[in-house]
Formats: sequence, structure tokens, C-alpha cells
Amino acid sequence: MTVIIFFSLIALWSLFRFPFFTSHDGFVHSARIAAYYKIIKDGQIPPRWADNLNAGYGSPIFVYSYPLPYFLGSIFHAIKFSYQDSFRLVIILSTLASAITMYFWLGLTFSKIASVVGSIFYIWVPYRFLNIYVRGAFAENLAYTFLPLVFFSGQKRWYGLLALSISGLLLSHNVVAAISLPIIFSWFLLQLAITRNKKHFLKSLFSLILGFCISSFIYIPDLFERTYIHFDRGISYFQSHFVEWWQLINSSWGFGYDSVGSTNDAMSFQLGIAQIVVFCVVSLIFAKQLRRLKTLKNINNKLFLGVFFVAVLLISVFLMIEEPIVRVVWGTLPLFKTVVDFPWRLLGITTFVFSFLTAYLLDVYHGKKALVAALILLVLVMFFNRNYTSVSGQERYTDPLFDAYNGTSTAASDEYSPIWHQTHIFDEQKTDLTILSGNVIYHKIIRNSKQFRFTLTTTKPAEVRINRFYFPKTVITLDGKPLTINRDFKIVSTGASEIEDYTGLIELFVSPPGGLYELDFEETPVRKASNIISLISIIVAMALFYKEHRSKLQV
Repeated sequence: MTVIIFFSLIALWSLFRFPFFTSHDGFVHSARIAAYYKIIKDGQIPPRWADNLNAGYGSPIFVYSYPLPYFLGSIFHAIKFSYQDSFRLVIILSTLASAITMYFWLGLTFSKIASVVGSIFYIWVPYRFLNIYVRGAFAENLAYTFLPLVFFSGQKRWYGLLALSISGLLLSHNVVAAISLPIIFSWFLLQLAITRNKKHFLKSLFSLILGFCISSFIYIPDLFERTYIHFDRGISYFQSHFVEWWQLINSSWGFGYDSVGSTNDAMSFQLGIAQIVVFCVVSLIFAKQLRRLKTLKNINNKLFLGVFFVAVLLISVFLMIEEPIVRVVWGTLPLFKTVVDFPWRLLGITTFVFSFLTAYLLDVYHGKKALVAALILLVLVMFFNRNYTSVSGQERYTDPLFDAYNGTSTAASDEYSPIWHQTHIFDEQKTDLTILSGNVIYHKIIRNSKQFRFTLTTTKPAEVRINRFYFPKTVITLDGKPLTINRDFKIVSTGASEIEDYTGLIELFVSPPGGLYELDFEETPVRKASNIISLISIIVAMALFYKEHRSKLQV
């Protein structure tokens, strides 16, 4: 374990050296941590509506976006770490945790030295460094902590932990979950084929379903309420982001972006030279072992598992390459073409498989030969990745900057803006209200992510625009009595221009003498039901976990 932590810290050393580092999404994720933390302080549980985003008009981003990385970041900020340090801590700890979970999983099948080196290969790979130092993809990095844990708990037949691990994967990053779950389910089927244990298969399926149920407070609203936002408006999907085969072998390391096509790509999509060497050697070992078999019935579990993961690796590589047949395959996979935006995200799966194959390779050797082989592999993997552990530049941000942030907090476009807002334009909010007609006296009582309370006083009918986006379920009351849409208020649907756009905001019809107005962001029936399902499911999973480990927990 000490060796694993040592090599992981070497890989992460650049994160300790600077106050902050430039990356594609680091600032955006830090801003989301700040928004998430504010929502929790406002008492909105689970966090849904970020009142300060979208130029101060509000955003339902956390109705849809994976919450676990921001929740962890909020915990670190609550114990007095800055937002940028909270972002880095999630990366550092999740990277260390992923190496440890990989070690425990590999340890169920392979020798200790093989498991140690295999877990180090899980960190020392170009795609990991791409996610950490180039993209700042801390949520995707977190998700790969749970993937080995899923396989570990499934192999140990700890069904409570299996459900919690699957929910952790789902709540960390939806795309990683989408490309991992077919592999996990196929592994369940493989276990059934090997052991013929239907009871284990059914319990594993139950854990899979339970993991989904725990995550339902995000995924059910995402499924049924996606039509409330412009999610597909600014997202470029898989068609323009396949890679050439040579990019997987050796493409120049850079800190830029993935351009349309492959000619102008300014980031690398390498599998890893050391990893390719491992694959070539293991392929020879597999060929030798398979040639010795008289019938497939004599294949042992370890070799069976190895062949399975080689197949996963080859399919993953195939699905990334720019070829007409690959485009046809993607077009027939509904889950992939609607969820997976970049085919090269499958590099995360190849990273996982290479770790397994490294352990498989070393497990062939014993004694001094195993130690020599391990040292050779460690030298190779560090040598070929030695230039990928640095940052492109330094930055320094203060917490007040993130607290005051009111952008879209998205890396692409305003895809989380409500559909009632017609354009990409956000004229920065300067006041809570805009008086459109009449003589109105306004007094704000409170405004946060959960509620907006104010009084309006007038002597004649007036119209007032509330500078906050409408989104289901926004409940508006006057002196405690609910107001009716299109009678007491309306959603602005006209007035968009190239300079300003107030569509999607709320316009009140104020009658004398006015009174106390309250806007509360409440849960829709769909969200309420999903919250209940999640709560019950996590209680069931925790009870199952306690039952399975009661004797250990009592000690």
C-alpha cells in the first residue's frame, strides 16, 4: 500500500506545487462547487436550483448534473479549504482511492506484487494525466474510483457494497457510468457462465437495480424533465470526435482542445506506450495458454476473465477510431449516441483494462523473476509518461471570486438554461426586480437558492418583472395565497434581441395595495418521488451492507 501511495503522489506532485493550474474545466468545476455549497447553506436539500448562475437569473443545473464531486468539494470547503483547494483535494484523494480500490480488486485474483504494479498502471497512464492536468475533469476522475470497487464487491459477493459502488459510479459521472455499465452487466453474465450460480447472478442484478434506485433523485428527473432545458442546443456529440489509429499510439501532448476532426487536435489520445507493450506480451501469453487447452471446457477462471477484458479492450479501441463502420455502429447504439459526447472517453475503459492485464502479466512470474519484471514495467511506465505530469500554467483565484460568479458554469454552452429563455444571451442582472409600469415601492426581505421573499406596495395596477428564470416548480404566493399563471403572472415570451433577452423571466401583475410575495423553488411530483426512492434505497443498501459485515463492524 505504501508503494502505491508513493507512486501516486509522484504522479500528483504538480497539484501540490502551485496555488491553482490552468485546465479546460477546472475553473468551471470550482465555480460549481461554490454554487453547490451555497445551495446547501440555503437549506435546499437535495440541491437543485443555483440562484446566482446564468447572470443571476438562476439555473436548474443540479436537477440534472452528477452531484457527488460537488458534494465532496462542498464538504472540503465547509472545513475551511478554499474552493480551488477543494477541487484539487477531490482530484488527489479520488486518484489515490482509485489506485487503492484497484489494488484490492486485483488482489482477489493475482499476487501482491502483481496487484501493486497493476494499480500503479491505473494511475500512470496518459489518459489519467489528460483528465487531471489538461482537462481538469475531476468528476470523471472520481468515477474511476468506483469502477474497481464494483468488480471487487461483486467478486466478494458483498451485495450491499456493490449497490453503493454502482450508485457512486452513477453519481460521479453519467458518461463514465454509461460506458461502464454494459461491461459490468456482461461481467455478471460471465460470472454466471463460469459458476452456474443463478442466485449470485440475481443478487448482483438486484444490487445493480438498487444502485440505480439510490441514484434516482438525479436520473429520474433527468429522464422525465430533460425537455425543460436546452440540453441538446450547445452540445457537439460523437460525430466529429473520433480519433485516428495513430493518435492512440503516439500523438503529441498538448494542453489545447479536441477540434472537429483530427487534423487540428491540440490534446493527446494515447493509450500509453508501456500499456501497449503489456498488451503485446499478454497477447502472446494468452495465445500460448489457449493453445495448450484441449477444449474450452478446461479454461480456468483467470484466463477466462483475461480473454473477456482483452475483448473489452479491443471493442473500446474499435469504437474510438474514425472509420465508416464505426459510425454505423454508434448510430445503432441509442445509449451511446445520446449520452457519450466524445468517443475517446473510452480511453478510461482501456486504462482500466490495461491495469488488469499488467497484473495478469506479472502473475505469470514468481520470486525474483516477478520482482525484476515489476521493476522493468515500473521504469517503462514512468519513463514514457514522465512528461505528462506537469501543468500548462499557474492561476490564482480567491473564494470571493467564486462566490460572486454568475456565469453559466458550463464548459460548452448554456445547455442548462430553461427552455422558456429563447437565446444564448444573458444580460447581466443588476436588480432583483424591474418596474415596467406603475409607481411601486419594493422591499426585499430575502433572496437565496430556496426562496425569494419581498413586499410590493402600489396605489394603482402595475407590472413588475422578476429577474429570475421560471422553472417548474416555481410556486408564487401573495400573502400566503398561490398565484395563477397567465392571470396573476406570466412568463415573458417576447422581447428577445441580439442585445438583450428577457424571455423566460417572470412578470407580475400587481394590484393595489400589493402585499408580501414569495417565490419558492419546490420539487415537482417527479422529483419528490425520485427523492423518496433514493432515500429508501440507500437505507436498504446500508442495511444490507451492515448485515453482510455485522460481525466485523461490531468488532
